[in-house]
Amino acid sequence: MVLKSGIPQKNADYVARNVGGEVILVPVRHRVEELDNVFVMRDVGAFVWEMIDGTTSVAGIAEKVVDTYDVSAEQAARDVDDLMTSLELEGIVSWRS
Repeated sequence: MVLKSGIPQKNADYVARNVGGEVILVPVRHRVEELDNVFVMRDVGAFVWEMIDGTTSVAGIAEKVVDTYDVSAEQAARDVDDLMTSLELEGIVSWRS
């Protein structure tokens, strides 16, 4: 599997809050009627969010998932890549080369 290249970085227009074991991402510079952009992540997704530090590649994040959870490298790569695609489409992450 070919993972996204570049380094993911968090969009400063979103704030993350940990509530009951879930990470809730809320846009902070939007109008109230745009709050349908709230994004909720549990367990592995929340872990991946914490790993997005602006210096670690998608492959590096997938390796950390393998080291932390009982999952194959292929499954971790696919899941992390899928999450990154979703976050990118929502404008929650962008990419550095």
